[in-house]
Amino acid sequence: MVFLEESQDKLEKPGGRISVDRRDFLTLVFGSVSAVAISGGVGLWPIKAASRPLAEPARLALDSEDYVIDPLFEYCPELPTFRELLGLEENSPLDSAIELKDELFWRFECIDDDPQNWSERDIKEIAAWLDSQVELEDLGPWEVMKYTEYGAGLSLYESMSFKDAERLGFVLVEGPMPGSDFVGLRFDGDIEELNQNLARLGMNLVIAG
Repeated sequence: MVFLEESQDKLEKPGGRISVDRRDFLTLVFGSVSAVAISGGVGLWPIKAASRPLAEPARLALDSEDYVIDPLFEYCPELPTFRELLGLEENSPLDSAIELKDELFWRFECIDDDPQNWSERDIKEIAAWLDSQVELEDLGPWEVMKYTEYGAGLSLYESMSFKDAERLGFVLVEGPMPGSDFVGLRFDGDIEELNQNLARLGMNLVIAG
């Protein structure tokens, strides 16, 4: 299947060489022009994407079961704080506590169910918990897998519409067998055609078979 030139609105940031890790993977994929495309496959690249900074593509691979992985992944997870995980970075300590009111009751037995009755000590205790680092057991299966070699594939899947993922030949696999918490992005198809179609979508990404 061949994609027509089309592009979605993507985040674009000033480039240069970008060190690929879990956090900036999508910035590189969607915020830069592929050096490979410019040197040989520029005809595949969407016109609207041609003004992006030039960068080497992000490089992923398929494992032995055709799941998308980061071949350079090193298991040393920088887990987020609870505040980052819950998307409360911009909130004040009190606003954060109020937003999490229902969850706090089972985490902090001594806290009153009415925020109006919270003491300064209560709020400081909640803030300290929010700023502590999560443990893997605090995360769901999908979130845990994002801190493995399969995480880049999941980030890629999240960045696409279901229609684009299906057309590219990607399949999201969740719990492939009873009792399994595995989540991964599998590719079924021709790898050369996949890379051409990724370029047509304006993705600065190469996946090795």
